[in-house]
Amino acid sequence: IDKVILGEKIERSIKKEEYKRIALHETGHALVGELVRPKSVATITIIPRGKAMGYIRHVPEKDSYIHTRDYINGQIAVLLGGAIAEEEILGDRSTGALNDFQQAVDLAKTIIESGMSSLGIVSVKDLPGNIFHDVLKEIINEQEEKVRCIIQKYRDIVIAVADYLLEKERISGQYLRDLLKAAAN
Repeated sequence: IDKVILGEKIERSIKKEEYKRIALHETGHALVGELVRPKSVATITIIPRGKAMGYIRHVPEKDSYIHTRDYINGQIAVLLGGAIAEEEILGDRSTGALNDFQQAVDLAKTIIESGMSSLGIVSVKDLPGNIFHDVLKEIINEQEEKVRCIIQKYRDIVIAVADYLLEKERISGQYLRDLLKAAAN
């Protein structure tokens, strides 16, 4: 499945420190994804394929053509999970989150354009740029703080999963769920 989605494995000479960052990043996505939508993570991998240095494969969702603000906020949170995990564990973020951030911004724009932001229903094209930017930032910051709390709460699990991922390169979502279940008890 991974080969079809992302392409062939790519042999890259990646430094050990970069692999650790990638493992933490992907674990952050997986953890938040699992908490936002339980039993959604199928696989976590740090095997480079295509342009991806790592990848989370989620269990496919049922087709849906409309989404609530809660759903979109959850997707933004998942996208931010990787960078926040890097920052909380390693002290800073990397360029590995660039695509994640762009997708998160696009989703935040959808919230505004759909009349689901604090602005209510507005004409986006008539909205002053600074107001649009402030509300966009408000949406992203709200999810960023939620994700930061999650990563801080489950810090030990993030580190354990990332370490195990460094050893195995590819693990099932069930491994993460088992650790979360053990932590809850």
